Amino acid sequence: MIFVFLVSFCAPTLHHGDDPYKILGVRRDATNDEIKKAYRQMTKKYHPDVTKMDKKEAEKIWVRATDAYELLTDQSRRRIYDQTGQVSDEPGPEYEYRQHQGRHYHYQQGGDDFFFQFFNFGNFGKPFSFQTDEINEDNLMSTLQTHKECVAFVYSRNDPFTSVYGSFFEEVANEYDQILKFVRNDISNGQQFAINSHLKAVPSFVYLRLNEDETITRRSQKGIGSREELIKWIEKCQNIKVKHFTSLSSLQRWINANHEYTRIITIERGKEPSREFKHAASRYPYCKFAVLSDDYVKAIQEFKLTQFPANLVIRGKKIIKLQSWNDVERYSKPFFLMLQRKTLQKECYNFCLLRSGQPNESIMSNFTNFVEAPTTWISSSSSFAKSLNLKPGEWALITGKTKQYVKIDINQKYVEISKFLNNKSKLKPLECEVDWTFRSLFETLIEFGGVILSYFNPMRYFDMIMNSGFLMDILLFLFFILFIFPTIAKFLGV
Repeated sequence: MIFVFLVSFCAPTLHHGDDPYKILGVRRDATNDEIKKAYRQMTKKYHPDVTKMDKKEAEKIWVRATDAYELLTDQSRRRIYDQTGQVSDEPGPEYEYRQHQGRHYHYQQGGDDFFFQFFNFGNFGKPFSFQTDEINEDNLMSTLQTHKECVAFVYSRNDPFTSVYGSFFEEVANEYDQILKFVRNDISNGQQFAINSHLKAVPSFVYLRLNEDETITRRSQKGIGSREELIKWIEKCQNIKVKHFTSLSSLQRWINANHEYTRIITIERGKEPSREFKHAASRYPYCKFAVLSDDYVKAIQEFKLTQFPANLVIRGKKIIKLQSWNDVERYSKPFFLMLQRKTLQKECYNFCLLRSGQPNESIMSNFTNFVEAPTTWISSSSSFAKSLNLKPGEWALITGKTKQYVKIDINQKYVEISKFLNNKSKLKPLECEVDWTFRSLFETLIEFGGVILSYFNPMRYFDMIMNSGFLMDILLFLFFILFIFPTIAKFLGV
């Protein structure tokens, strides 16, 4: 079924009787350079993003020119056409993808040199040498287990535009060196990766991220035509969330308002933080990130900075100077995040250290350097705490993966937890299972019943009418019927 879909998707525009030489306006004995030059001229004239004529009509002409170019630059297909006049011979499995469908370029007015430089036509059609590693479905998981996320360029080696896209892809890969993994996939060697990524055209780009539950998130995009567009799309996929401040007082209010999170701040000139900082902001969702781009003198005095720019980690009230971005991972786990039964599997998929009752500043200060497991807490009066048989101030080690837990006695000292976690021989299987049966079902029914009863509350409907403006509509309608309509009828003599 997939093969039939792909073939129908890329139905050729050349048919019996079409003359690719006439389409490109070249002689039958034209050289490859002459064919390439003619195709460049037609691209400049008819490409949908640069043409002055109707874009749909121009696209039809340009696609036919592209098919004619592909036929005449493929020596075997050109020879078959010269001998038999056949134009529909399939060039190979990689052309199951419509290689030029959905191409998108940005064009600004200028001379020919600018046009060809912008489109990188100096390398058009030439074999391109990649420096990035190749990826496929066989080595995808191992790659993501090592790098957690990566950006893939999916292409065909026979596509004359591969050199254009590959050039700025490799440029961005060099800029992200040691920050983000860049890989490539040639559909000429197999199409499973492209199919699993739901691609309908090449060249395309795929962003991949390995989730905590070992599933893979894929996002694909075609029509990226420049280095700037690729970087912008990558940052969009990473869902970067960074707060920007220009005064130290505003930053301090933000720090105090997010004490339950690990806060990471950078102090530097300019509103745009470093690429390493933005990458960390996308990778560690349990940390809060902020940039201070002004008020430097006060910041240097407040945080006792000896270098600039400076990167700081704040846990509780302790400030740690970040020496390397690789150290962010040590502090990236939740820091006394409030846990609920319904969020257990998501927030504590592996192991979490759980306290019954919200920790005070003294407890939080004891755990500033504890990075072996996420720290969480639940309300000591909640049904969740009762189902775990946890009294106020007691601790447990809990996992959302198997929904099990074990109570531990640590006397609020993180050193004992570290020993407990590091000594695998003493780490027994969690014996108790979270009550997910009757109690959970009962609480769900109570919550659902409250929702049902709310529908019988007349004040609910009154609020809905007042907030939606429906009451005003009724009043206006009655006013028209009782006053306006009789007046008009009387005036017309009806």
